[in-house]
Amino acid sequence: MGRLFMEHHGGKRYYECANCKNYLCNAINIISKHFFGASGRAILFQNVVNVNMGEMEQKQMATGLHHARDIFCQKCKIKLGWMYEMAHNESQMYKEGKYVLERKFIKKCKGFEDGEKCSSPGTAESSTQPSPITSDIEQ
Repeated sequence: MGRLFMEHHGGKRYYECANCKNYLCNAINIISKHFFGASGRAILFQNVVNVNMGEMEQKQMATGLHHARDIFCQKCKIKLGWMYEMAHNESQMYKEGKYVLERKFIKKCKGFEDGEKCSSPGTAESSTQPSPITSDIEQ
């Protein structure tokens, strides 16, 4: 088995899995909110963390043929969206290596302002930057 370590990059706004509250990405990674998935509205992100990827598949999407992988929450295993591996249409190549999370499966959260202090358990003060948080969930 082993331990599963989860990343948390902090920020003023971030997104987490709506099912298990696992951190996924900072809102500064948003490229576009004008995407749609099988469940409705979706968001295109530059990068996400704490996800597992499925097998690459060739998929016919509204914008043409793409090679993509489904992405799943690393903690609860729910399908969150997909990652674009390759686009066949030159106008769609900006999506390559990017992630789409369906809004139905994610939740937007308020984080910390830059320079804002937060108290850690057992301390009166903490640093001005939130540190990465890890979780040691047994697999």
